[in-house]
Amino acid sequence: MTHHLREEEDENLNNFDNNNNGLTRTTNSGEEESVIRYGIDSEDIIRNYNEENNDDDVIDHPHIVKHHIINNNIQHFSDNKDINNKEEEEEKEERTNPIVVEETKIIEGAIDVDIDHLPEQPENPEQHARQQWGSRLSFILATLGAAIGFGSFVRFPYLAYKNGGGAFLIPYTIALIVLGIPLLILELSLGQILRKSSIYAFEQLQKRSKGIGLVMTLFGGFGICSYYSILISYVFVYAYHMFNTTLPWTGKSEQFFYEVILRKSTSDTEVNELNIPILISLFLVWVTVYFGIWKGTKSTGIITYITVPLPMILFLILFITSFFLEGSFNGMYYYIKPDFTKLADVNIWLSAAGQIFALSLSSGTITALSSFNKPNQDIVKDAWIIGISTYFFSIFAGFCVFSILGYMAHQKGLSVDQVTDSGIGLAFIVLPEAISLMPFPHLFCAFFLLALYTLAIDSCFGMMEGVNAAIHDTFPKLKLHWIALITCFLCFLFGIPYCLDNGYYLMDIVDHWLSDFCLVFSAVLECILIGYLISSESLRTKLKRLFNKNSYQERVLDEEDEEDIGETVVSPISNNEEESNNRRRSGMKRKIRKLWECIKLVAFHSVDEHRLKIKAICQFGPSYDFNLIIKFIAPILLTILFIIALIKEITSPYSTKGKDSKEFDWLSLTIGLSIVCAYFLVLVLLFFFPNILRKRETKVEESEKIDVSVVETTPMSSDDTALRETKEEIELQEVEEESSKVN
Repeated sequence: MTHHLREEEDENLNNFDNNNNGLTRTTNSGEEESVIRYGIDSEDIIRNYNEENNDDDVIDHPHIVKHHIINNNIQHFSDNKDINNKEEEEEKEERTNPIVVEETKIIEGAIDVDIDHLPEQPENPEQHARQQWGSRLSFILATLGAAIGFGSFVRFPYLAYKNGGGAFLIPYTIALIVLGIPLLILELSLGQILRKSSIYAFEQLQKRSKGIGLVMTLFGGFGICSYYSILISYVFVYAYHMFNTTLPWTGKSEQFFYEVILRKSTSDTEVNELNIPILISLFLVWVTVYFGIWKGTKSTGIITYITVPLPMILFLILFITSFFLEGSFNGMYYYIKPDFTKLADVNIWLSAAGQIFALSLSSGTITALSSFNKPNQDIVKDAWIIGISTYFFSIFAGFCVFSILGYMAHQKGLSVDQVTDSGIGLAFIVLPEAISLMPFPHLFCAFFLLALYTLAIDSCFGMMEGVNAAIHDTFPKLKLHWIALITCFLCFLFGIPYCLDNGYYLMDIVDHWLSDFCLVFSAVLECILIGYLISSESLRTKLKRLFNKNSYQERVLDEEDEEDIGETVVSPISNNEEESNNRRRSGMKRKIRKLWECIKLVAFHSVDEHRLKIKAICQFGPSYDFNLIIKFIAPILLTILFIIALIKEITSPYSTKGKDSKEFDWLSLTIGLSIVCAYFLVLVLLFFFPNILRKRETKVEESEKIDVSVVETTPMSSDDTALRETKEEIELQEVEEESSKVN
């Protein structure tokens, strides 16, 4: 059989050779380069070739194999003659196809494609690809929905009223800027840069820190969501009772809430019945949550376009309506009346610091939601948008609540402080009573309940997305709708104890221990890890490199000074003294700059590496104040907050029996110790045995593993080079700015 090949093909074919590792070709310099195999053995190609051509005489001819590969390459790439266009197509292909073409060279008459290894393609290559938000707005709305919940609507207005009115905005603003925004930037960056949920993001930073991500997910996202959904079930029960001629709680809202809605027992240890209406409502809540998250970012990203703006619109309607009612101005005045003397009370500052956790920090939610972002999204700008939006919504919610309370106080002939309550009582006792006194009470009650429902359900969406993302990272072959079904069913089961007649007490106890201890301590561990333990190099190595660089620069500058002096003509003594002074001043500036670089390196070791990664993808990246806050200020303040809560717990244990009761609350202590022991057990187990919870790798991920010998000989990719150059440019720019300040 005769084969007609062009002269260029014959010349290339003669340079090919078969070896055990695949096909290689010999270059003009005599070096061997690996060539694409496409995952097909030589015998398979020969067999296919002979079946097509009915020629059994060439069964062992390696020349045919090489000829077949080149012809396939020519056919595959013949329509692409421009190298730049081909590289762009390959970049698009890399995002969807696990078979990646690393190097392609176009030769006259033939094309050689260089690939070290090509894995087998999975059955469904898109099955394990990480989701992405449809748009940046979808991510911001989903994160806002997780951050704005009952904490912003119910807790913040009461804290402001109780702690000095408008004066409370001072410590809260400082806490948001010093703690809230930096921690928000930190958690957003962990998810977006590492492309993992909280568990595996922390594992990628430090293998033994996987437990931090797990306790955030279990005791933050999952634990809080299990009882948070009970609050939404109260909304369903209220909506059921709303369909009467007159609202049944008018004039007796407290009695109605405790006896009809909760069927509350007289003690936390007394259990008589299961509240069936709340149980049914809880089931409906988790059905709605499931259909909000069953497709991951696709379903959540769509539904948040409705559920996030809707409560703001409804509360705005309530505020405008109550604004024109008598007594509303008195209520708003009580809300914003400043009492600056209370700023001397340390409890106000602690309350402001604790309120920042309403942003869904330390629950694994923010990290998981940001892991679905595009890698180059400006997370610093996103953090400020989310933080400032939550800040202003909390202030607006206070005006809305207290304008209604002012009207209620005027109608009953009481002062505003006599009708004000905190927490759940404000949302389900005081405000329903106030709305029942308004014109068209059924209409405004529907607005109020719908606003509460959408406000709270968004937080459930965000927290459950964090839990589902962690499970999907562990078992990537599981489909999202099955993961959502399992987690929603488990949360429903864990919520059943709160449906008992003592469930109100249980919810209060669990919320106290999770919010005051677990979330705060998780934030402390997070700051310590980023601030001290994630450096890729030791401090000693960095100092050596810095001193070597500075020594070289000083030698160069001294040689330049000597050359300048040698070239100058003999000048008067005054000129020599001036040159001497200039050299002395420049030498002093270099020493000061060197000392400042050493101080920065020692003070911001570890945390500055993470800051540079954030700055590389953000237009206005964080500066050194981010390092100062994450490494020193945040962990110190949060540790103080944790210690004070611990001291309070020891001196006056938390109790649901009331201040006047002398009976010790053993149930509260038992539940609290169980939560704390389980929390630290998870941390300790995963610290000493990090392989207990291992990620199940897919075929795509297994194929991405590269042999060490290949890594040592493979040149740096263009993306890595660009990232390193970007970091060097950032460092050089910062050094120049500091040098100009020193000068």
